Amino acid sequence: HRHRGEETMDPAIYETFSPAQQKEFASQFQIMQMKQSIGSYNSLVDLCYKKCVNGFKSKTLETEERACLENCASRALKNALRAQKRFNERQAALGAAAAAAQQKVPS
Repeated sequence: HRHRGEETMDPAIYETFSPAQQKEFASQFQIMQMKQSIGSYNSLVDLCYKKCVNGFKSKTLETEERACLENCASRALKNALRAQKRFNERQAALGAAAAAAQQKVPS
């Protein structure tokens, strides 16, 4: 299912791009992925910190805070891996569609 703000693109459109446009698209896509990755990391830190750290009673984390942070990060990582798996499945489907479209084009 799609998330708010997530756009979809018909894979056949990519095939209409010139090689230069495809390269630019791939470059912009990489930048977008990196920004998403950094944003996800920052959100994870913020979420787990707010949920688990209760104050600054000492220079080190309390045992409960450390356990909470580890659990929070572990769950977030599992969710991220699940999302990455879905993304990879979608990319494979797009690649297969692009390959099928390429085979239909007469040479």
